[in-house]
Amino acid sequence: MVHLDDWPIHEFANTTITPFTYAIDKWENYLSSGSITNGTPGGCTLNSCVSTTTGVLSSASGQTQVGSIDWYSARKGCSNRTAAGYTGATTPRTIHLETEMENFVANYGTPDNYFSAFGSQITGAFVNSAISSGYGGCNIDMKHNYQDLTYNVNESFVTGDVGTRNCISRYGARDLIGNYAEYMDGYYENLNSTTTRQKSVYWGTADRVTTVINDTNLGYSIPTAVSTLYYVQDWDYQNLMPKSYLAVTTASPNPKFFMDLIWLDSSATAKVAAIGSGAWSYGSHLGRFHKSVYSLPTSSGADASVRCAIISP
Repeated sequence: MVHLDDWPIHEFANTTITPFTYAIDKWENYLSSGSITNGTPGGCTLNSCVSTTTGVLSSASGQTQVGSIDWYSARKGCSNRTAAGYTGATTPRTIHLETEMENFVANYGTPDNYFSAFGSQITGAFVNSAISSGYGGCNIDMKHNYQDLTYNVNESFVTGDVGTRNCISRYGARDLIGNYAEYMDGYYENLNSTTTRQKSVYWGTADRVTTVINDTNLGYSIPTAVSTLYYVQDWDYQNLMPKSYLAVTTASPNPKFFMDLIWLDSSATAKVAAIGSGAWSYGSHLGRFHKSVYSLPTSSGADASVRCAIISP
């Protein structure tokens, strides 16, 4: 539970964002019932942005994260969860796929581990000792750390295992940094245009909220290069877009943001937002918020995961 009085308010002091109370899943989701049907529909309309999935996505310790799920099925899987007292046919407070803002706030206070307990950047054998001891537990699971000397394809962790047991945010959410990629309810259109870009959040099937994010409204330019990874030099907390950025091929990370990254694919095709995808090889060097606006909503990679949230009545 993230209470409206307990947001990291310094980040939103110069925005018009109004904090709100919400709950976000403590653990990444697993398929508790039903089945996943990916790939439908092929796009979003005002009140249709769901698949025919019958799967119910639930959250519990020790479960294997749902895999091979696309964004449409992720949204539907969250809305299929009908917890008594939470949902109603005429209220927008349905259980929904987490939004970028909900994830960004909920991951506050999660250990970043850019530097280890040994007083230096984690490298080589230190990675292995950190994993086996359960130190820190964020961004140091073997699947995602290119400096792990003993990595093999069978080494990945279920949430709550020793390698990520301390990866807990201020609000009790687990593995919000450096674990599986998680879809977020952000649907980006016209990213190749500097004048007609927009982002929609659905909050359920019939409650679409659209924000125009063209350069004039933002007050700065966002990248237009196709499929490029950037170090975030400064965040726009109003829109969770990179107010200042540098391509990773030409620059170093800004220590202030612990190597926060954004991966933009500014092609004409609509993209959806995710966290954690695209640069897992950075392992323990990942920042607090690695945002991807790269995936097609029909993408269903085996490493995609889901987390649901609900607004407090």
